[in-house]
Amino acid sequence: NNNFLRLHPMSADGEIKCFTQFHNVHCKQGFLYANCEDILRLSELPSDFRYDMEWPIKKFPLNRTGHGIEYHAEMQVYALATSIPVEFILRDENGDPINDVEQERDQLLPETLKFSLELISPVTWETVD
Repeated sequence: NNNFLRLHPMSADGEIKCFTQFHNVHCKQGFLYANCEDILRLSELPSDFRYDMEWPIKKFPLNRTGHGIEYHAEMQVYALATSIPVEFILRDENGDPINDVEQERDQLLPETLKFSLELISPVTWETVD
């Protein structure tokens, strides 16, 4: 529901005395605030986040299925468990692939999931090597 007031605390440069919206050609949907030292700041929220939820949300394409995410404070990255579908390979009791299985023309081959654990930078939203 988008009708609720959402509070997203911020700790920029001290206590905020006053706050107002600000919008012009150089600062789209921005805001002005003055801190307790009477310093006026002009700011702008990143446009690729949603702020109408309990937590700010940013979507980015994974091209795979996400199963879980956790922030690793010491490394300052997100650990993300993902999977992609891969062709299922039938193997014999020694682990060797069985290649002589005949496939019907309209037959769908089974798939399985290949899982990965990736570290994602919250700055660039890219995988960390």
